[in-house]
Amino acid sequence: MNYSICLDPANFDLTLLSGNPFLVYTNFDSFTTPVATVPYNLLFPPPIGSCPYLLSGIPNGATQLLIIDNCVISGAGGTVPANLLTGECCYALIDINPLLCSDFCEDCGIGFDIYTLNTTGSIIAGNLTSSCGEVTDYVIGWYLNGDYSSPVFTSGFGTQFNYQLPHPLTSSGSPLVSAGNWVGIIQDAWIGGTQYFSTSGSGNGNVIPFESCFGTVVANPLQCNNGSFPLPYTHQKSFAATSNGVPPAPTTFTYQLSSNTNYFAYFFDGQQVWDELEIKYISGNPNGTTNPSLYSQPIYLEKIKVGVNAPLPWLGNSGISAITGSPFYSYPTSRGQYPGDVQRTLTLTGLETSSIPNLPDKLEITVTPNTESFTTNWDLFMQCLEDFDCTNCTLNSNPPFKISNVTLERFTGNPCLQQKIQVAASGCNANSDFFTYTDASPGTAFPITSSSPPTTWIQLGNSVNCFTINTTNHQTPCDIPSNSIITFNKTNVPTNGISSTGQPLGQINMTFNNVNDFLHYKNFLDAEEAILNSILGPITYDCTNKNYYSGYSLQVPFQAVNNTCGDNTTKLYYYIPRIAYSSIIYVQNTPSNFWSITISMPELQDCLSFSGCTNCYTQAYGYKGTPYSILDVFNSSSYANPSNTISYSNNFGSKYIEPWDYIYFNTSSTAAGTYYSSSVLGYWNTSEQQSTSRYSQETIPFIPNPLTPGSYTNLYSLGSVACPGWTTKFSSSIYSAAGGGVGANSFYMHWEYVFPNIQDNINFAGNNDFRLFTKVTDNSGVLQTNALLIYSYSQSIATVHQPQFFQGGSPSLTIQSF
Repeated sequence: MNYSICLDPANFDLTLLSGNPFLVYTNFDSFTTPVATVPYNLLFPPPIGSCPYLLSGIPNGATQLLIIDNCVISGAGGTVPANLLTGECCYALIDINPLLCSDFCEDCGIGFDIYTLNTTGSIIAGNLTSSCGEVTDYVIGWYLNGDYSSPVFTSGFGTQFNYQLPHPLTSSGSPLVSAGNWVGIIQDAWIGGTQYFSTSGSGNGNVIPFESCFGTVVANPLQCNNGSFPLPYTHQKSFAATSNGVPPAPTTFTYQLSSNTNYFAYFFDGQQVWDELEIKYISGNPNGTTNPSLYSQPIYLEKIKVGVNAPLPWLGNSGISAITGSPFYSYPTSRGQYPGDVQRTLTLTGLETSSIPNLPDKLEITVTPNTESFTTNWDLFMQCLEDFDCTNCTLNSNPPFKISNVTLERFTGNPCLQQKIQVAASGCNANSDFFTYTDASPGTAFPITSSSPPTTWIQLGNSVNCFTINTTNHQTPCDIPSNSIITFNKTNVPTNGISSTGQPLGQINMTFNNVNDFLHYKNFLDAEEAILNSILGPITYDCTNKNYYSGYSLQVPFQAVNNTCGDNTTKLYYYIPRIAYSSIIYVQNTPSNFWSITISMPELQDCLSFSGCTNCYTQAYGYKGTPYSILDVFNSSSYANPSNTISYSNNFGSKYIEPWDYIYFNTSSTAAGTYYSSSVLGYWNTSEQQSTSRYSQETIPFIPNPLTPGSYTNLYSLGSVACPGWTTKFSSSIYSAAGGGVGANSFYMHWEYVFPNIQDNINFAGNNDFRLFTKVTDNSGVLQTNALLIYSYSQSIATVHQPQFFQGGSPSLTIQSF
């Protein structure tokens, strides 16, 4: 049999230790013959020694171990007699259960229902099983490369123990890990109603050996050639985990580079709750570099918090600034807002690399979850690149976009006729690395085969009283968790009232045990109502008034009672008419720590008429008839969608920072020909751009600053860019924050067209005539003020005014007929 030993120093006077090995006896032969001689330092924990020590060779049937210091007795010499316990020698007498020694794993059939011994950078382990009974709760420590001092991370199941990752460790729950040999050891478990623990566990229950019941997992590194997904990213990981009692574990894994890897592209999405991504370059042969001291340490290539609620300053909003005397920029350490993701290509050409095949360079990649939440979700896609295609993407030609075709496109509506100008243009190809592996412009990818504003059909008829939607549209990131309790109930019962369709009306009730949560919802709603009052005036109950069709959108987070608001949270929407505002019931019982909000959800009446709104647009667009129209949204939320009833409670005060939006509608009137004379240029236009933030292509390695803990030193001499020379032109600040913001390298082309002769009749003479204009950015990135006429068509004659804007100096022209 085997037994795991770790002696408690508190039970010994360590000054009396002889320094000799300890002798181990058993009661199998009445403690007569030692079964082992063990150096004392292997039996005590750090800092004295390095236990646990796995003792083997215990005779079957032994139930006690005597572990005694091989000291020298006064007046005598030699080995201590096993039956002489004079107190002059340190000893321990331990009761052992043979079932819980080396036979525990086998006798109780301990294992996983899914277990993979050879993996590509991951641990794959399903649920723990046992023939000794149902396994209801457990914790497993995972150890790397024989270091048993502490587990790299813990995994588990159930609610009785704390653990960092939940089982099963499969699919999206399987963690990426560092390359090496991994061993899982049970720390605590409830099996068949009995609690067990090993020396690394809680100390409660029956002791089991500190040894693995599972085979050793050999985790191979991720490599450039062992990804299982199609291009553009052959390695992809979507991870989801909810820990118990402690924050989720950081994920650290190894990505082995090939000798010809010059670029490393990645996409990382921290989702709702930010997570931090770190990427470090590990030289395979530091002594083969010109600076062994530098390359003997990990060199950072990335360290950034990414997610919708990431802390300021956000990449794209502020914090990007030029470095004096350097072609590079400095960057903030956070990327938030929408989208909460980063797409970047790390350029490795400035780093010295190993030329020895068995000493490859590596990347050490770590994702550290946000410690404010016990739930983490993130996506990480990766790809090695030998080359980076920058063809037609460096923006060195002026202008880089060349128009190849101009089309006058027609559409026969009923009763309206419509027409618009379409252009086709060349540029950086949509399949280029520029578009694939950076946060390049989210607009239409080049070459453009058909470009015009999304709603640029010119209506040749009247449109009156058509609706437009106005809303706050808050982004609703999660608020900081607390220990307060919030309950939410949406009911549909007859006591709430009956709709015109015979269905019971809805009602929302929220309760709180913390006044701050109560005021959070109440005050935010009051603020939204104040805005509506300033725009629309007082609440009206007249359903023939368009302002009657206004209200609020409530967003609440739905998750398990003991989970914090985060990545796994479902956002529930409820739409409440403004006419409900004055009947909201607020209960404030401070002595009882009870507060509540009750909102009745009345039915909106259908009273509007829309004579004069032609079919050029959907009649009364936004009023009724679609899932997103005002009448359907509010009434569906109240009674027409019974499936939205729900009741839940949360123990972490889960809520959104901005839980309310206001909603109201305007009507608009458009007379034919109003916007299409030569005197009002610019109403119908389109803009195309190619842009990417400096951050997504520039790489500036950095290392920790030993003089200032927590700060870093940039290594500008090792900096590099994916597209050489791309920073020389059109460094523009006009690009939107969602795509890269300040410090973006952009070329922005703005096209406008007018029909100078169209009035209110499609048969008006000269209706084919048009003029095409453009605006472009200058070398400082500023969009030109005045539009430049580049092409015109008049009385069946096409004229090129600026040939540099066209492929071959002149485009092809297509004129469609009605």
